Order: sequence, then structure tokens, then C-alpha cells
Amino acid sequence: TQPDDIEDSDNGATQWLIGCYSRISTLFNGNTFPMVWLYDEDYLTGPSWAFGTLGAGNFQNNSNINSMWTGLYELIHRCNFSAYKIGQMNNVTERNKTAILGEIKFLKAWSYFQLVRAFGPVPLRKESISETGDRNVPRSSVEEVYGYIIELLDQAKTECYLNTDKEYTAG
Repeated sequence: TQPDDIEDSDNGATQWLIGCYSRISTLFNGNTFPMVWLYDEDYLTGPSWAFGTLGAGNFQNNSNINSMWTGLYELIHRCNFSAYKIGQMNNVTERNKTAILGEIKFLKAWSYFQLVRAFGPVPLRKESISETGDRNVPRSSVEEVYGYIIELLDQAKTECYLNTDKEYTAG
């Protein structure tokens, strides 16, 4: 399915959201996640072949760690692009659109929490590269990243469906 093939409807908006969630599963393949926390322990010792490129917080040249960075930013990109496309839809009920965008904000907040926890200062990509064309985003401070996470979560908590919402519950 190409982006332009997704219909302008509640089902189409849900399809964009599912596309975001589908990226999460690949983060857990091949022990990629959460290796950053497993390897960055002061008391961890082991053979040089296992820890040679890692050291205490030196994650360069490790394909699993690089995959975690890339995977989380791919999830953020999917969230940003999906939010952009859903925002252009006209045939989605407002409550559903708001709830889906709330879930997307939660996924972005979760992704940034994983990134800042593992890598410290990281680039904040608040919009899709497809929208801005800006590929060179500098790292934001840890405080800025946590501030953005809190902003996203504050919005998501009022936007997402609750399990008590009539639209959400079965029956």
C-alpha cells in the first residue's frame, strides 16, 4: 500500500496508526532492545569480544545499538508522517482523529524516552522530514527532550480513548 492509497476515513486513519505500531515489533527482534541498558552497567564484565566496542556508554560500531537508534527514529518518522496525513483527512470523525493523534503522541513520547534514556541529548524531530525537508536537526538537551516528552504525554492523556468511553467499549 502506498500513502496515497489509504482512504480518507476512520478506517484509513486507523491504518496509519497501525503502521506506527507495526514498527515497534522490529525493535525487539534480534536482541536489539534494550541492549543499551544491559551493556551500560558499571558492574558488567565480560570477554573483550562481547564488550570491545561498547565500553561504559560507548555504543559506536555496535549494530544492535545502531539498530535501536535507527528503529526509534523510524518509529518517530512514521508517527510524524502519519499525523501529517491524518491531519489532512476530512472524512474522519473528530473524536476518532483526536484519539488516534493522541496515541501517536504517546508513541513519540515513548520513543523519545527510550532515546534520551539511552543516548542523552538527541535530535527532536517534531515534524516529518517529508513536511520540512530538514535532515540536519541538532541534538536537543536532555531537559528539552524531557520537556517535549511531558508535553506530548499531557496532550495524549486528554486525547486518547479511555477504556470507559462509549466509543471505545464493545457493546
